[in-house]
Amino acid sequence: MGIATVQGRKINYQAPGGFETGSRKGHTVLLVHGATDNHKIWHSQYDYLDKENTPIAVDLPGHWRSDGPGINTDKGYRDFIKAFADAVGLAPFVFCGHSMGGSMALDFAINHPDLLKGAIMVGSSPHWELSEEEIKPWREDPEKARSKDIDNMFSKQTPSHIKEWVGKEMSGTPANICIGDLEACDTYDLDGQLDKVSLPLLVVVGDEDEYSLEGSKLVKAKVPHSTLEIVSPAGHPVMVEQSERLNSVIGTFLRTLS
Repeated sequence: MGIATVQGRKINYQAPGGFETGSRKGHTVLLVHGATDNHKIWHSQYDYLDKENTPIAVDLPGHWRSDGPGINTDKGYRDFIKAFADAVGLAPFVFCGHSMGGSMALDFAINHPDLLKGAIMVGSSPHWELSEEEIKPWREDPEKARSKDIDNMFSKQTPSHIKEWVGKEMSGTPANICIGDLEACDTYDLDGQLDKVSLPLLVVVGDEDEYSLEGSKLVKAKVPHSTLEIVSPAGHPVMVEQSERLNSVIGTFLRTLS
């Protein structure tokens, strides 16, 4: 594990041995988790990428062992990722994000394309349109809201032990940080800027993902150099439901990049 000081916070990240002294192989791939989550959601992808590339899995502010305060806007997260990339010397890198992290990857590709080789959106969307009524339960009874989200997140065919593991990891994220994440999701509105994406873009989504399937299809339709992979059976967290399939798709995409 590494620790970087970013915007006055101690930020936790996982990186291969030697990364901090400049040792890299293949592509540098930044793995960014989604709302309410932490870096461990990427464990299978990290191990896969570490064979030929340089994966960096970060915990966003307030998540797992990273210091708060949390962030609750799209620009706030964009500025944080830019500051993190500068602090650890990431560029040029491939930005791979899940859910909110995928929106961050798309936003970053629009605003900082010079720092990227490509971007990957997993179970994500250019917009989320979360109403106050959807965020309100997190303010009133966060554990009940968390349980409901987990119930709706997976494919009907996903084994219970995977659901339980994800639920356990998410339960460690403080409620105020989760609320900030949901508020941040609501600020993403990238539909009208998709034609600005000039980088290679991989979009991966589960066939049962009620949160992201339509948004993923929209990105494919509007972004010139994009590829869409619909994984079955899978819901929102494709990386744990269909880890080997996602690893293969990401590996193929990385081999197309210069």
